[in-house]
Amino acid sequence: MSVDDGPDPACTPEVLDVLAERNSKATFFVCGHGNTRHPAMPARSPEAVALLERIQSEGHWIGNHSLT
Repeated sequence: MSVDDGPDPACTPEVLDVLAERNSKATFFVCGHGNTRHPAMPARSPEAVALLERIQSEGHWIGNHSLT
């Protein structure tokens, strides 16, 4: 499974919860300039960093989608 254009504070935590329940892994492709649906959340914001750290700590892969 892959997830694009994140991290998204509205749905990334839910996706991570479902993956954990099913003992599944995914690759999260993130945008270098931040979430395209939430431009107010830049890629280096504390909220984005916390989501990326959770993604990594739960054993998922993080890939580069693009800068935008």
